[in-house]
Amino acid sequence: MRKYAPSSDLLNRWVELAVTTDHVFKFFLTYMNPYYLGGHLSRSSLLTNDASSPPLRYNQWNFIKLHSGASVNFFLTEINDHDIAGHLVRSEIANIDFTIIRYQQFFEAYACRFRPALAANISRIPPEERRRLCDLVQRAEQTLQARVALRELAARSKRIPQAGELPALDDQDLRYLSDAQLELYSEFHDHDGQLDYEAVQTGFELYGNGELRSSKYPGHLEPDPAVDFLFAEFALHAIEREISPDIWSKLLIPLVEFQELFIQTCAPTGKKDTQQPDPGRIEHLRRKYDAMSVQELQRAYADNLLKACSLTVCRRDNEQP
Repeated sequence: MRKYAPSSDLLNRWVELAVTTDHVFKFFLTYMNPYYLGGHLSRSSLLTNDASSPPLRYNQWNFIKLHSGASVNFFLTEINDHDIAGHLVRSEIANIDFTIIRYQQFFEAYACRFRPALAANISRIPPEERRRLCDLVQRAEQTLQARVALRELAARSKRIPQAGELPALDDQDLRYLSDAQLELYSEFHDHDGQLDYEAVQTGFELYGNGELRSSKYPGHLEPDPAVDFLFAEFALHAIEREISPDIWSKLLIPLVEFQELFIQTCAPTGKKDTQQPDPGRIEHLRRKYDAMSVQELQRAYADNLLKACSLTVCRRDNEQP
C-alpha cells in the first residue's frame, strides 16, 4: 500500500512502525522528537506468553517482544488493562508509516459530512446547501435506522425483508447522498481514476478491529454498531433502487465484513478491546465475504445484526448496578 504523508498534525493517532521490513507493529503516537517516540502499545500486542520475557518494570527500559515478531526497547511510564505507555528510541525504528492516518481521516470526514450533529458545521459548502444536507442526512439516518430495525425483526423470523416492506428515501435524495458518499470514497481511495476497493476494504477492517482510534475526534473513532450498520443498509437501499448498483454491490462486501469483524473484536461483555490484527483471521473473513453474492451478503448482514443485538443486551446487563 502507498505510504501517506498527511499535512495535518500526526499526533494522537495510530501509526505503523517498522523495526525491519518484516517486523511491523502499531503504535499510538502522542509525542515525537528527533530522539524519542512517545505513546502507547496495546497490551494485546505483547507476546506475554513468552516465558523468557521478564516482568515489565516502571520508569525503566524494558526489552519487549510483540506478536508481530518485533522486539523493541520501551521505557515504561504507565500501564493499564488495555495499554502500556512510554517511549521508544527513534534510532531503533527503521520506518514510520503514516498510511493508517488516511483511513482515520476518511472516517472523520465521513462522520462530519453524513452525521446530523456534525453536518451543520461543514464550512466548505454554501449555507443554503449546508442546511439542505443537514436536513437530508437527518431524514436519511432516521429512515436507515427504521430499515435496520425492520431487518432485525425479519432476521428473528429467519427471513430477509423485501424492498417493499422497508421505508425508502425519495430517489432524488437517495441519488444525492449516493453521489456525495462515492465522491468521498474516491477522494480518499482513488487509484488511477478508479475506486480502490481493496483500500476501502482495508480501511473498514482496521476500523472494525478498533485500530483507528484517535483522540482528535469525538467518539475517538470507535466502531458503534448502533450507527455503523447504516453503512451496509444504505448500500442495499441504493442497490434495490438501481442507483450506482455495480459500485454499491462491490462496497457492500467490506461493509458487511466490517460488521462481523467488529463483533469478533468485542469482548463477551460487549466491551471494546483494541487488538493487533490477526492476518489469518482477517484473511479468512476476506475470502468468506469476497465470495458472497448480494443475496448472501444480506443473509450474513441479518446474522450479524442478531449477534450485535446480543452483545448490546449483554453490555446493558453488565452495566447495571
